[in-house]
Amino acid sequence: MRYLTSDEFETLKAAQQLIPYMEDVKDKEDPQVCWSVYGNPQTNEILVRLTSEKATLIGAKPTEVLFPAMADRVFGIDMADEQLAEAMSLDMYAKYKQETA
Repeated sequence: MRYLTSDEFETLKAAQQLIPYMEDVKDKEDPQVCWSVYGNPQTNEILVRLTSEKATLIGAKPTEVLFPAMADRVFGIDMADEQLAEAMSLDMYAKYKQETA
C-alpha cells in the first residue's frame, strides 16, 4: 500500500477524479475515527482515508477487478474492492494506533 499526503488527496478530490463509495463514517469501536473509501478510475486504485483529531492517513492500493472498468460500475463498489478496502483499513488502523500511542 502506498500513502498519499492530504494535499495529494485534496487535489484529486477537487479535480473530481475520485468516486466516493463511503464518506466520513464513524468507526463503530473508536468514535474518534472516521473512514472514507474512494475509487480512482485513472489509476485503478481504491483509496481509504482515516481521519481523526490526532492524525489523517490516506492509503491507496490497486484493485484486482479489471472488468467492468471502475468508472462503469453503476452499482457502486465491487465486493472484491470492498474486501480490499477492509483489509487496508485494518492495516491503517494498526499504523494509526502505533503512531498516536
